[in-house]
This record gives sequence, structure tokens and C-alpha cells, in this order.
Amino acid sequence: MDSSVVFADGLVMPNGVMCWKKGLLVTDAPNVLYLEDTNRDGRADIKDTVITGFALSNPQHNVSNPVYALDNWIYLGHEGSITTHRYEKEFGDPGGEIFYPRTPGNPRLAKNAFGRTVKFQPDKHTLESTSSATQFGHSFDLWGHHFEQLYFNHCCPTKVG
Repeated sequence: MDSSVVFADGLVMPNGVMCWKKGLLVTDAPNVLYLEDTNRDGRADIKDTVITGFALSNPQHNVSNPVYALDNWIYLGHEGSITTHRYEKEFGDPGGEIFYPRTPGNPRLAKNAFGRTVKFQPDKHTLESTSSATQFGHSFDLWGHHFEQLYFNHCCPTKVG
């Protein structure tokens, strides 16, 4: 209470944390990082990029909110990149292929996963996109069904009347 310790520094814009093994998975576009304190000094000694390639875009669209589900996959909130004109230098990265950087030959997803939610299994090096997208949240019902925001292209409004 009388002191503070920075667990990890040098992060761009971390916006999601999940306990994993002996450390944490942290979403910090363009990466999903694994951070672990091995010597119990309160600071992360291990900072490993698990998967990478996500867009660093409008913050509400960045990869976020890792959730471990009943089907043994970790789901990441994610939506397509949107370029901001005012902060294009800071948030104008449209992303690239999403992949495990330390394990070549494993699956890759297309550029920014076509803006879809991503699920992965770090121990098995599996990686898939789902059929929809979500800005910053998703959940599961009691039977393990994944609920995410339905994504509709803003250029095609529904005509009423």
C-alpha cells in the first residue's frame, strides 16, 4: 500500500489481461504477450510475444479481452481496423497476417483476420477466426455458446419503410 512496482513497461496500449500458466496473457496490439515474474520481485522477467499481426488502430477496435472458454480455446475480442485521421501516425497500422512468431510453419490468419474475432490455443499453436467480430467484449452462455457483437458494414444501412 505504501509502494508500487511496475510489473511490465514498454507496452503500447494494453487493454486485456488473463491469467495463464504462471503468468499473464496481455493484449497489446499488435501483439498478445505472455508476461511472467520468475524471481518474485514483482516485475515481469519473461515478456514473450505469443501471437502477433493485429492492427494498431482506433483503440476500441484493437485486439482485447482474452477469455478462456469451455472448449479450451482462448477467445480475443477483435474487430477490423479503422483508420483515424487525427491520430493516423499513432493508430494507422492496418495489421498484417496473424501468426505465432516463434513457431514457423504453424497456421496464419489473413491480414488482421479479416476483422474477425480470433481464438487460439497457445500450447497447441492453433489459431482460427470466428464468423463475427466484437469491439471489446464477448461472453458465453451456460452451454459454452460464444456470444459476440454481430458485425455489419456501416456502408450498408438497413432501409426502413
